[in-house]
Amino acid sequence: MKELTPFLFAILAGIFTTLEATVNAKLGSIVTPKIATLHSLITGVIVILTANLVRGSLNQYTKIIYVSPQWLIGGVNHKRLSN
Repeated sequence: MKELTPFLFAILAGIFTTLEATVNAKLGSIVTPKIATLHSLITGVIVILTANLVRGSLNQYTKIIYVSPQWLIGGVNHKRLSN
């Protein structure tokens, strides 16, 4: 089973990426694309925060103060900002 885990996660990532795009497109047609993006990002933060709290690994985030600021802009996407 341990050998199959990476493949399982890769398949699930592909499925959920497609599902996310579909859901965001529908949400964006009801509200604005910017609001749909914001909602998606906030939902993602809540999910990953919950996962880190459950695993007890939230304290790892304190290492962020030692990271060069240039590596902290990973979530900025110029296409999202221009719409």
